[in-house]
Amino acid sequence: MREKLSVFPRFLSVLLMKIIPILRIFLFFYPFPLKKIPIVFIYKKKLNRRVLMMKNLKLGNKNVFASKGMGNDRANFSLNRSLLSLSLLVALSGYSSPILASSLRQMEELSDDSLLVKTKETIDQALYCEAGGDRALTQLPYIGEPLASFLEVKKGGIFSFSTSRSILKDNFSDIVIDQEKLSISIGNNAQSNHFYALAIGANSRADGNVSIAIGADSQAKGGSSLSIGSQSVAEMYGSTAIGTEAKSTQMFATAIGFQAKALGGASMALGYGASANGNNSIALGNMSIAEKEDEVSFGNTLLKRKLVNVGKGEISEHSTDAINGSQLHQTNETVKNIDQRVINHENKMTNIDQRVTENGDKIIHLGDRVTVNEEDIKHIGDQITGIIESTGKQLTGIETAFGAGANFDAGGTLKQPNYSEALGLEEAGRIKDGVEAGFQYVGKTLGEHDLRIEQNHTDIANITQGTAGLVKLDHNRIVIDNLLAKDAMIFDFSNSHKDRTVTGIAAGSIAQDSSDAVNGAQLFETQQRIENISTVNQQNLEGIADAFGGGAHVENGVLKGVDFTDSLAADRPIKSVNDGFSYVTERLDDHENRLDQHSTKLENHENRLDQHNTKLENHENRLTNIESNISNITEGKAGLIQLSEDRKTLVMDNHLGQDADTFDISNSADGRTLTGVNSGQVKENSKDAINGGQLYASNQSIAEIFGGGATIDKEGYVSTPEYRFGDEAIFNNVGDSLTYLNNKIQEHGIFSLDRDKNQIIIAENQDINRETVVNIGDRKIVGVANGLVEKGSQDAINGSQLWKTNQQVAANSNQIKHINNTLNHYNNRLSHLEQSVQQNRKVASAGISSAIAMSAIPYSSSGKHSFGMGVGSYDGEAAVSMGVIFNLSHDARFKIQGSYDTQNRAGVGVGFAIDF
Repeated sequence: MREKLSVFPRFLSVLLMKIIPILRIFLFFYPFPLKKIPIVFIYKKKLNRRVLMMKNLKLGNKNVFASKGMGNDRANFSLNRSLLSLSLLVALSGYSSPILASSLRQMEELSDDSLLVKTKETIDQALYCEAGGDRALTQLPYIGEPLASFLEVKKGGIFSFSTSRSILKDNFSDIVIDQEKLSISIGNNAQSNHFYALAIGANSRADGNVSIAIGADSQAKGGSSLSIGSQSVAEMYGSTAIGTEAKSTQMFATAIGFQAKALGGASMALGYGASANGNNSIALGNMSIAEKEDEVSFGNTLLKRKLVNVGKGEISEHSTDAINGSQLHQTNETVKNIDQRVINHENKMTNIDQRVTENGDKIIHLGDRVTVNEEDIKHIGDQITGIIESTGKQLTGIETAFGAGANFDAGGTLKQPNYSEALGLEEAGRIKDGVEAGFQYVGKTLGEHDLRIEQNHTDIANITQGTAGLVKLDHNRIVIDNLLAKDAMIFDFSNSHKDRTVTGIAAGSIAQDSSDAVNGAQLFETQQRIENISTVNQQNLEGIADAFGGGAHVENGVLKGVDFTDSLAADRPIKSVNDGFSYVTERLDDHENRLDQHSTKLENHENRLDQHNTKLENHENRLTNIESNISNITEGKAGLIQLSEDRKTLVMDNHLGQDADTFDISNSADGRTLTGVNSGQVKENSKDAINGGQLYASNQSIAEIFGGGATIDKEGYVSTPEYRFGDEAIFNNVGDSLTYLNNKIQEHGIFSLDRDKNQIIIAENQDINRETVVNIGDRKIVGVANGLVEKGSQDAINGSQLWKTNQQVAANSNQIKHINNTLNHYNNRLSHLEQSVQQNRKVASAGISSAIAMSAIPYSSSGKHSFGMGVGSYDGEAAVSMGVIFNLSHDARFKIQGSYDTQNRAGVGVGFAIDF
């Protein structure tokens, strides 16, 4: 009984064992005389194992024959006269026929490089290697069912192996190697239609140059793309999809894992269901999603992951390293310590402000209390005098004086008064009858008040010493620094009636970045230098006079008529800024003397407070008012310096300072520097303080307007310009220069002024035309209005218009620079990816070389064990292999083989087979 063997394993073994020797024959011995080449045919039978060995196959000029066979049968091959491009091996098997060669009955010679094979037996499968003719192997007659009736390989085919009826280079064969495009297709309907493409698996497609598709229904559509896994898709150039249903849709995108998706350019998705949607994004881990560009995601909105074992990153200005938890913990501890220190300082400052505010209000109201106490003392004195001078008829007045229910009975005995109600005591706190009981209660209460007043003294002393309040003394600086005024960016010295003068200001720094206040002396010196230059025209001088105010005006180029008498409401003429500062200083000194007098009176009245027990209720009310006023001061609502309602402005505006027109910050004879002054508004009617930086900018502008080499010296003043006209005409002021120019203009008559049309006209002159060049001698043309910027415009363009254009050009330059940086970044990444693809190609080629090398090992079946070695090469890479087959019994065998390639990678294969 004949038993049919499995088709594919049998012929695969034939392929692996026979293809390399055949190629050796063609490559190494053609066109030289062909020698003996060992070729082995292996035929299996389960019960009676028989093998036909075609050894020492001789290829002469005319014949090919088997020199040794099993039994008496021989296989005769009749060829044409030339073997220049033909190498043929046909193995026929499938049934338990005892002798393989008996299946070949006739081989007839056809045209050059062609062969016709006829047989009476059914041909199960065919193997063919390289055909050079138009019909290398053709017309295999149909003999039986259900196998192929003919086998055909067209010219140019290298290798085809199939169980189908027809194998064509352009058809979808099981295995096809295209010599023209150097592509390989393995599997049913596998297609590799581009150069160097590789498609392995049923319905796999490698549609791009140098693309690789491995797996059923896998697709590598882009050039240099890689798709590995069932239904995996790599759509664009350089994209990679590895895993079942993995998908990469953009250039250089990489998706690795079951259903992983890389949908953004140069993105990477790694893990089951991972999705990288943004360009340059990375999604790492199961179901991770990276939505935005340049984003790295370790999870999604519901799934969060920790990034652990992170090394310490560099902490510097330009560092882009990741920071780990321990580094952040150290920072948090440091911030926590700083926060506690800030809280402690804030608490201390709050306490100081409260104490200063309380003391301020108490000082303000002490004068009122002293006045009231003086009136009370006078009233009591009058009452005592009345008692002494009165007679018995005046007892009614005594009753009235004692009050609180005091009265004389018929016997003239005085009923003790009770002052509980007068003192505002509740029923539970009523005191005993009698004046003494009332005095004791008042004395106790006044003692408590003494403690509170003593605290007020301490707080007042702190305010006096400048260690508390909105305005405090910090070593050699007077500063405004507290929580209440942190948003107050304006220091308002004005009152409801008129502005105040700030005096005692030391000379501030005059520099481009200076924020110091500038005093009158500096401004006066600047004015003096401006007057020395004498180049400012009448309009500029009038602007300076307007800035001085006080009736100042310009007369013949000189500032005159300065009078601040009315502005300061002075009782004597104030004709200069210095006189104004002196007057304000005297007024402040007078206020200080008056405060000293009040302090002396305060000490005297404190000794008399114990005597005024009848006004306890008034004291309580006054203390309540004091506490309310202290609260107002604490909140910046009261005091000489207050905080505006929007808490952004410090103002000086109360009834005590309504006549104080000067704010003196001087230190005895020396002035102080007022710094931290923000840039004030420079416009008409502005009353803001101007800082040194603004004055420097103003002087700089004046110097630029003057030209002629005028600069700002180290003191911040404008130096004298120098105007040269020719070799002899040299002027140091604008007036003389303009006079000289006017004379020259009148003398030569080139220019004239049309006042009606407000135009300067160039006189008609044969030497002057529209092509004439005007040479201004390296000088500036200022006051140029905005010219029309359009096609055909002949207007002059000023500096501001050119500055705007330069800004736009600079902005465009920055954008171009940014775009160039971005392109360089992508170019670098493309280069890196190309290198990676090239390296992957080398590794893949080396792996294919290893597979070829292991398949090339020619094992022998005659002995119990067989050892063999092989070499392989593919796409510039090579590999060497060795292996051993152990025939464990006549029905079982074990094989192990390994390889090592030029990419320094090793491969191992183990197999076991049983016949049954």
